[in-house]
Amino acid sequence: MPVATTPHVVVPIRELDRAAAGALAFAESIGAAVTVLQLGRDAGGARRLLRRLGLARHADFIQLNEHVDPVDQVIEALDDIRRDDPRRTVAVVLGEVVPRWPWLGLLHDPLPRRLKSRLLRRPGTVVIEVPYRLDS
Repeated sequence: MPVATTPHVVVPIRELDRAAAGALAFAESIGAAVTVLQLGRDAGGARRLLRRLGLARHADFIQLNEHVDPVDQVIEALDDIRRDDPRRTVAVVLGEVVPRWPWLGLLHDPLPRRLKSRLLRRPGTVVIEVPYRLDS
């Protein structure tokens, strides 16, 4: 029988928008160890803004290369985390914009959908979607 442990929580963000802020707030509520995978250019600015908002106080930040496929980089980062502690579950929290009309979803970042499709088959990995609804 598996032993329940607190998961290592990973939040990949490309830019700091409301969806990312919601994902970070949720991530901090479920895990003691939070790692933010920064996919954008300005990791320092995002880090300062998150701390000013009271989010990601205890998070580790990893800056990823913007010129390499972000999905592959997230997978590689998750492999590194799992290598350090293979028995611990990794929870990937994805902030996703949910528009009022489904066809408008094409205008928003496809990264959460691409990540989700790759991560659902990984052992020891849990995918959590935190929707940000634009109609409210």
